[in-house]
Amino acid sequence: MDRRIWRVRAKAQIRKMNCLLGFVLALEVLYVSGAVMLLGHMVGTGRALAVVAALFAITVTFLRMQFWGKNGSLSEEFSSDEVSQHAHVVKRFARMARIKAPELRLQRNYGNVSIELNTKRDGLALTIGDYFNRRLSAKELVPVLAHEFGHLIAGDIFWFFVTKTSTVFFSVATLFFVVTAFFGVAKGHVAFSLLFLSIGLLFAFGAMFLLDFLLEGIKEYRADAIGALLSGEKYRLADSFVRVSFWWDRPAPLRYIFFRPGDWLTSSRVQALRVIFRS
Repeated sequence: MDRRIWRVRAKAQIRKMNCLLGFVLALEVLYVSGAVMLLGHMVGTGRALAVVAALFAITVTFLRMQFWGKNGSLSEEFSSDEVSQHAHVVKRFARMARIKAPELRLQRNYGNVSIELNTKRDGLALTIGDYFNRRLSAKELVPVLAHEFGHLIAGDIFWFFVTKTSTVFFSVATLFFVVTAFFGVAKGHVAFSLLFLSIGLLFAFGAMFLLDFLLEGIKEYRADAIGALLSGEKYRLADSFVRVSFWWDRPAPLRYIFFRPGDWLTSSRVQALRVIFRS
């Protein structure tokens, strides 16, 4: 594919997905603002802000526990020929994406083989995990690397923090409903508080699930679409590619409660988004 055509199509795909992401994030801002205003009306602005700070600190702490501080050791299982083969694919995509001096390192985390791609852009390190505990063949590696470069080209170093921060906001807002209901009980509004708690929790978890579905799904679909353009293939997600893209780290109860409920519908989410947003 001609590079100019590829860039035009990639930019169009980025614009489309960014508009959808912006719309979803705007809904989240309205949702969180409403929860804060409601609590402030019941207990006063000062107390509401104190609760905001406390809940935000708690959820950020959980977030850091989930995503940071996981170091692996270098693996000795890969031959120099395999490293060269992977590096060749990386450099080819890097040239097309105008990324300078990519570095490739093979690593083992939690018993799973992963490929860590370090680039000079934004100091970003992309990790591609092989969760079948085996080596990725060259055929499997190409779409995976193309997908990860799609994230890089789309600026997902920024969107990563946006989406993870948005899940923190949703966690805080969900806890707001609980705290607000308890304040209502303390003031003698038991029936109202129980009704508010029931409706609030259902709405909170339902909205969080839906928007997590959209945020993660749109972001991954966009990276796949750009990666497909990058590799010269049509939009597609093989089953193994879906697992490699979405199933990362080990499951943890807090992850499902607070952060990534959308992972429960991994494959169906991707397929639904392909139907909805197919160009």
